[in-house]
Formats: sequence, C-alpha cells, structure tokens
Amino acid sequence: MTDDYHLWSPGLESRRLHSLLPALFCTLSALGLAAVYMCAMRNFHRSIVRKGCGGSDVWVIRHGEKSATPAPGSPEALGLNSTGLRRAEHLQKLAADGTWPSFTRIYATSFAAPPHVLREAQTVWPLAATLNLPVDLSFAKEDTDALARFLLALVRNRCGERVLISWEHCRIPQLLVGLGCTTAVCSRCWADGVYDELFQLHYTGGDNSGPPELRITHEGFARDVPGYHKYECAGSERIGHTHCQLPNGTWLGSELSLVYSAVGGASDATSISELRTRLDYSSTSEGQGMDERHT
Repeated sequence: MTDDYHLWSPGLESRRLHSLLPALFCTLSALGLAAVYMCAMRNFHRSIVRKGCGGSDVWVIRHGEKSATPAPGSPEALGLNSTGLRRAEHLQKLAADGTWPSFTRIYATSFAAPPHVLREAQTVWPLAATLNLPVDLSFAKEDTDALARFLLALVRNRCGERVLISWEHCRIPQLLVGLGCTTAVCSRCWADGVYDELFQLHYTGGDNSGPPELRITHEGFARDVPGYHKYECAGSERIGHTHCQLPNGTWLGSELSLVYSAVGGASDATSISELRTRLDYSSTSEGQGMDERHT
C-alpha cells in the first residue's frame, strides 16, 4: 500500500513535471523561432519576387471605327464598319508578331444589355483568338468604376499582369482616372475622330501604391483626320454619364457643360439644346458629314 502511495503521489508527479519543463521550453522555443524564421523568409522571398517582377501593365484603347449613318438592322448599326474591322485585324497582327505583349487578361464592354453594342468586343476578338484568351465581358459600360476598382486592386497586389481594355470613348477618361492616373491628359474628353490612341499604364513592381507611369502612343493603323474634333459625348444621350474635360477647360458632367459651345468659340450657351446646336449635334443633323475614315 505504501509503495503504491509513493508511486502515484502528487509530489512525485510534480518533480517529474518540473524535470520535463526545461526540455519542453526548449522545444517550444525552437518551434517558435522556426515559425518566425519561416515567416520572415517567406515575406523576404515575396519582396524579392515583387521587386524583380517588373510590375504590371494596363493598356486602354477605344473600339474601332463605326458608321455615322448605318442602315437600320445592318451589322454596322451595333458593330464596326469595314474600317473598324480592318483595325481589329491590325491589332491581331500586332499580337501575332510580338509587337504587342502576350496579354494575361482582355476586357471589353458587355453587350448583354440594350442597345447590345458589339464594337468594343469586336475590336479585340481577333487578337484574343490569336492569344488563346477569352474576352471578359462581365462589365458593362455602366460598371466602369467597378472595373477600375477591380483591376487597380489586381495590379497593385500581383506581378506580371498584362491587361488590355477595349472601351467606349465617352467613359475612357472615367476609367483612366479610376485606374489611378493623375495626369491631366487622362481626364480629357476624347474627340469623335480619335481611334488610334493607346494609353499605357505601368504599375511598378516594388511599390504599387502610387499613381501608374503613363505613356501615350498609337496603335499604328490610321491616325485621326485633322480638324475633326467634335464631341458626341456632349450630346444629350451621353452627357449625363460623361466625366471629362474639354479643350477649353469645361468639364462635361457638370453644370459648366451647359455653357460650352464649340472648341475655341464663345461660351454663352444657356441650355443643353443650344449646346448641342452649337456642337452641330441637333436631333436632325447629328453626325452628318462623317465618313468611315473618322467616325
């Protein structure tokens, strides 16, 4: 009985536990240091990868050319005209011969909602097929801000993204600003005849929290027709969702747009209807005088 009592006595168990504490402490300390070391090395490795990855890029283009007065029900009513289709083929060649990078993502406005415009998607479909990439159509024109937020978070947290966006020109300034561009030119309105411009935004690999580096170049298909600088974005159908600055300093999408007349002209228009008249976008003459080369 006595032996059994001593074998299971609390004092004996306490002495045994105390004898194990140093070894247990050393084991836990080693595990803790190992965890800290592994975490530090993982973060260091991520830092090296980010600094050496070269950053990410987002390229923004306008859709290809459209017809000013397409026949009702014709493919050109919602799609590209013959010049725009040739532009799409030109972009495909740029991807095929390596002039343009091998994009990781391609976006165009959704045509699921009315009026079901196909132009933005048509512009990049041939290029996407060459790169064996799908065209992401999950964002509509009305989702411009949402697309910008999504992509800005993406390129600031991942390396090596090469994104191409084909968008509607009245909303491109809003998209560029949403992507972090703080340069004034990103906010300018796109004239109706501008199709060849390419905005390249580069997000550096080491620190993506600042604004991107901006480079403006051209697709190299056909330059804009000189002297054609009207702005359909100031028309009554689009002015409500247009946020951009005209060459004379007036911002569309604000009350100041009511006093904008023509580029370089007087600024005493007092209503949207007068604004549209001075821009030659009345309901009876909207778009007249344009041809396939610059519509």
